[in-house]
Amino acid sequence: MTDSSAFTEAQALYSEGRFAESASRCRAYLSTAPGDAAAVRLYARIAESMGMSSEAIVVYQRLLELLPEDNDALNAIAWHQHQNGDLKLAVDSAKKALAASPRSPLTLLTSGTVFLAAGDPERGESLLRQAVAAGASSLRVNEVLTQHYLTLGEFDKALMLSRETIKAYPDSALGYLSLARAKRFHEEDEDARKLRTLIEQDGSLRAPFANSPRDRAQALGALYKMASDLGRHQAAWDYLEEIKKPLRLAAAADVIGLNGALYGRVTSVFTSRFMEESRRTGSAATDPIFVVGLPRSGTTLLERLISASPRVVAAGERTEIEDIRKVLCARLGSDEQDIDALTKAAPGSWNSAAAEYLMRVRRNISPSEFFVDKMPGNFVNLGFIRCLFPRAKIIHMHRHPVANCFSLYEQDFGARLQYNLDQQTLGRYYLQYRDLMEYWRQNLPGGFLEISYEDLVADFPSTARCVSDYLEIELSPDALEASQTSGAVRTASQFQVRQPIYTTSLHKWRDYKSYLTPLMEVLKPTLDEA
Repeated sequence: MTDSSAFTEAQALYSEGRFAESASRCRAYLSTAPGDAAAVRLYARIAESMGMSSEAIVVYQRLLELLPEDNDALNAIAWHQHQNGDLKLAVDSAKKALAASPRSPLTLLTSGTVFLAAGDPERGESLLRQAVAAGASSLRVNEVLTQHYLTLGEFDKALMLSRETIKAYPDSALGYLSLARAKRFHEEDEDARKLRTLIEQDGSLRAPFANSPRDRAQALGALYKMASDLGRHQAAWDYLEEIKKPLRLAAAADVIGLNGALYGRVTSVFTSRFMEESRRTGSAATDPIFVVGLPRSGTTLLERLISASPRVVAAGERTEIEDIRKVLCARLGSDEQDIDALTKAAPGSWNSAAAEYLMRVRRNISPSEFFVDKMPGNFVNLGFIRCLFPRAKIIHMHRHPVANCFSLYEQDFGARLQYNLDQQTLGRYYLQYRDLMEYWRQNLPGGFLEISYEDLVADFPSTARCVSDYLEIELSPDALEASQTSGAVRTASQFQVRQPIYTTSLHKWRDYKSYLTPLMEVLKPTLDEA
């Protein structure tokens, strides 16, 4: 007899925001009741809440096996494929959802979003208009369009639509956050006064904006951005801490312990000898260029510099390396994190995995001689990458430890990433990253190029020549301008990367130095080395 208590516990934990624990209980229940559609749906939503788009797609596909006409699953698959940058797959999935539910507001909204991202604005905007006519929230449609304009660097359009959203929905935090993201505040202007309507005279959030965790985080994020731009550092810090506090309380995962265990397995498997032996059967392809490092280290700027060459396409932050590694681990071992199982891989496995990676990335980008995969977290997978692509060029982007960590601390990653919720955890995470990169320096066959964000910003021409020489690709004379003005940017760098190269961001953390003592204490070994 199936014990449903695990499912009940999983539901309760999910409602409390304790997603990792909920996932564990839900998996336990599904091991005894794999055909329970409600439990499969819950597990898919847990994966979504944890930012695990690839996992969510797999689970929603399982839900479709149980409920073939499930509209939510069809749309969710299209949405997550879009989030992962698999735009051709997302378009195919959106077409299936439209065929199944052509008048569904959710389907029209999701499909419109997908077609916009896929470079078909006429059909995308048409579907979004149909979504509103069918009953979808015009607020949600405004959110989609505003994000689209921000992605393309069309900040005037994003700003105008944000103002319209605030006028139509004065009690929704979304418009305020979009407005803050679309501009840099230099003075107290009308937009700043609009943002101040988010707070009461005592400085607390007004009731409409404190009603849900999402509204609360969006409102505080808008206020933080404005206060930071205006140099009001105490107020900015207070807003930032108000975003972090509830997330810290909800966090349950031992991030440092989990990372330490993962990195330990990585270094025990990907020894220099193992990589040398495995790379002999890897792919001879040289078209992927991998840019790695911590998020907020300048990887987007570097990607845009490289892809300014007509020979190179920016592929964005690809999940394929991680996805393929997990599948191979699960196939050869006990689960997707069984790194040790890779020692069992047959010689032909590396070339086959490389071919799959190239196929999956190439189907989503324009034809080109080279492409840039700038998934920052692939610094963990450098050994795996080298086994797949012995001749591939790899660039490690790094930044001053405190500057990088502060820039990470500013971001609201929600439940997706938990290492930036408190300063000490963030500092220890940075030290783990530093130690792993030192291991790769000593052991990775073929090596890699290292570029500092500070050098790229302070001496762009010389650094660009260094990158050009390493890649053996002549960068366009207009690379600097092109890296700022064209193409879509889907990361938190949407505004910064469009601006002229400037050095003020290098030392922004110093304005908050008095608040960063816990972080700097942990990072002291790296600061002593600097």
